[in-house]
Amino acid sequence: MKPSRTKVSALALAALAVAPAAAAAQDAALSIRLTPARFEGVIERGQTIGPFTLQNATNDNYGVRVFPVLLGQDRQGGLLVRDDPASLRDARSRLSVQVNYFPFPPGGARSAFGSIRRVRRGQGYYGGLLFRATPVKRAQITSILQINGRITLDPPPPQQRFAWDGGPPRAEQAGKERLRVLVPVTNRGNTFARIGGLVRVRNGAGRVVVTRPLKGLQILPGATVDLGAGWRTPRLPAGTYTLDARLRGAGRPIRAAGTMKLFGANQVRTELARLVEFPAPRAYIGDDTEVKATYRNTGNVKWAPQAQLEVRALRGAQTGPVVKRVQLDVKAVDPGQRGEISGKVRLPEGTKAYELRVRLLADGRELDARSNSVTPVKRPPLTTRIADFVTENAIVIVLLLLGLGAVGGVFAVRYIRRLQAAAKK
Repeated sequence: MKPSRTKVSALALAALAVAPAAAAAQDAALSIRLTPARFEGVIERGQTIGPFTLQNATNDNYGVRVFPVLLGQDRQGGLLVRDDPASLRDARSRLSVQVNYFPFPPGGARSAFGSIRRVRRGQGYYGGLLFRATPVKRAQITSILQINGRITLDPPPPQQRFAWDGGPPRAEQAGKERLRVLVPVTNRGNTFARIGGLVRVRNGAGRVVVTRPLKGLQILPGATVDLGAGWRTPRLPAGTYTLDARLRGAGRPIRAAGTMKLFGANQVRTELARLVEFPAPRAYIGDDTEVKATYRNTGNVKWAPQAQLEVRALRGAQTGPVVKRVQLDVKAVDPGQRGEISGKVRLPEGTKAYELRVRLLADGRELDARSNSVTPVKRPPLTTRIADFVTENAIVIVLLLLGLGAVGGVFAVRYIRRLQAAAKK
């Protein structure tokens, strides 16, 4: 199960209900500030973390909840808050917080501490103190701010291990006649360590035609990240090439090899897609819910990604674990075109609301995802459904009636002319 996640930076804002863009831009200067943004070191039992200090530079009253979290990392190297229930329980068992809740008036400042509760041998703590600020006076649109004070604590030096795995490099189109090589690297050690390297491209004769550095990144223990290198020149002709990646970080260096097939000058088959529309479906208790979405083929060949629907129970602002997964039907389209995604799901009973998440996948990689929430209701009576259908399709029905009237008029004129012709005989 892949947990739902929230992007983090020094100041991460997770808007669960997004206000209009103009209002958001206007309020950008009025924010909640966190100092410091991160806390680093070596883990020790009973260790004090912080203080992290919040300052309310907005004009709103907030109530702030504080709880420990663990971090994850996506394939692009971005750090994520792991907010699935199992990760939150694990974080609470390892880190305690000094205060769980406090009022936060305009102009106010408040500090919070954490304390390492348990140290697992050979493991550090990579997470944070998450401050969730909710407006006290709830308007129709409520924006909940999430600010994470990042905590990265490595194991003691005698217990630190550095080990890496490198997967086969792959090439993808990064623009017109621009190529990018991605090398998947997994941190098998137990520290938040940095790794970089370079990639060499050899032609069929074994000659090196391109050498590029791979962007170095810090990778969490257990995470897999794609290190990338791109180029526009030289323009490589069609053919098969060998990719040779050499990676170096703390610990022994590693190598990884792969192939790249070009069907034109700097043109490699690339299968990519992005979701462009996922409207909230209507959900009726006890009936199948129809799900429809639209994607754009952002690759350079005709194809269709895999599409998967995940259903999670939604309680307040918190999502639970995945309770159902459904494969959706996807139509293949040409590059740059839009394709349809459709399917049905029977939502479990007993929960008022659900989060529906559509994921686009290719070779096990997530290309894109969008979420929507639905609240199943009782299906209305037949008369109400007919009235709703007529209301929603009034223009179509009027045009159809006009068309039928016109066709009927033509047949009536022809019939009258035939009667007149028969009478003359």
